Amino acid sequence: MEKPFRTAEEQVDILESRGLKVTDRDDAVRTLLSWNYYTLVNGYKDMFLDSAKSREANDDRYVEGAYFEQLKLAYALDRGFRSVTMDILMQAESVMKTSLIHAFCQKYGGGDSYLEEGWECGVDFYRGPKEDYVSNLSRLKDTLKKMRRNSRHKDYIQHYIDEYGNVPLWVLAPCLNFGDVAMLFDFQGDAVQNLACANVAKASGKSQISPRKMREAYQIMTPFRNICAHNERVFCAKVGPRGQYRMKDLFNALSIVLPEKDVCRYAQKIRYYITVVEDEDLLGKVLAGMNMSYEEIDKLASAE
Repeated sequence: MEKPFRTAEEQVDILESRGLKVTDRDDAVRTLLSWNYYTLVNGYKDMFLDSAKSREANDDRYVEGAYFEQLKLAYALDRGFRSVTMDILMQAESVMKTSLIHAFCQKYGGGDSYLEEGWECGVDFYRGPKEDYVSNLSRLKDTLKKMRRNSRHKDYIQHYIDEYGNVPLWVLAPCLNFGDVAMLFDFQGDAVQNLACANVAKASGKSQISPRKMREAYQIMTPFRNICAHNERVFCAKVGPRGQYRMKDLFNALSIVLPEKDVCRYAQKIRYYITVVEDEDLLGKVLAGMNMSYEEIDKLASAE
């Protein structure tokens, strides 16, 4: 059955009928016309729902004392989180991508070496699900081939084709997304993985980074990067194969690959957004979603 369209005014009526208090109806209508209902309400309502009453009514029911303004503040806070998180993830992505490509090309040379056979690790070394080895490798190689073939419209790539007749991986790098880079790392053998880790360590002033730690960093940061890019919830996100990673783990992953001062400045920005929240109930829910205490964030923000 098709769900009927509801005006912003009708959407406010629905929210009030479910127990959500609206102190400024005109502001709520303007908000729902500006911020999509499903992004705002469906995105952040869970922390304000009464699970027992919702089950009994077979529909959403809000806890006593829940306000529309709390939903609005949660959305605005998360938007700030997304902005600063995207910035630092792009920084991490750049160093991880560049370091891996340097390692790959040092081992296998320039030109179109990534289109050749033999650079991938065997299934026994592969740390992803063994049953996905063939399909994942095929997908990665298809992606690299398509990028090489379909990127002629980019001036810098066409220049290399005209001048040298090939497109080295370091030239193709801007076309690779974080997921592509993570998969490329997974399919490297010991030599390239260790060299890539050494490159990241050198770039970030670290003493040493193990391939296991680097894989974990990719596993955490790649989905968070996608969350930020698609305007999804950050502070309560759970990522990883079992949903075992949260924002606390993101801080740990960033600390693996970036200088301490950069992680510190990121923590300072997160701390700023948290300190402007005067609603203690909402603040508690946000920190619980992050799986962090204010003291942990403050310690990271004071490390510089």
